[in-house]
Amino acid sequence: MDVKRFRSIARAMDWGVEPLSQPKRSKKHLSAMEEAMDDIRCGRIYHADSADDMFKQILG
Repeated sequence: MDVKRFRSIARAMDWGVEPLSQPKRSKKHLSAMEEAMDDIRCGRIYHADSADDMFKQILG
């Protein structure tokens, strides 16, 4: 169906056909990539050579 035709039918039926707006992002809600990059910048990354090494770091 032609988009113009659909819009005219939608208006006649009193339907809303406006595109959805994107929600505004606040600084509190970062994307996963932004959060990961922030972790790297702040030094919140860790490395373990093996699972045993990881458990030693976690449990002490």
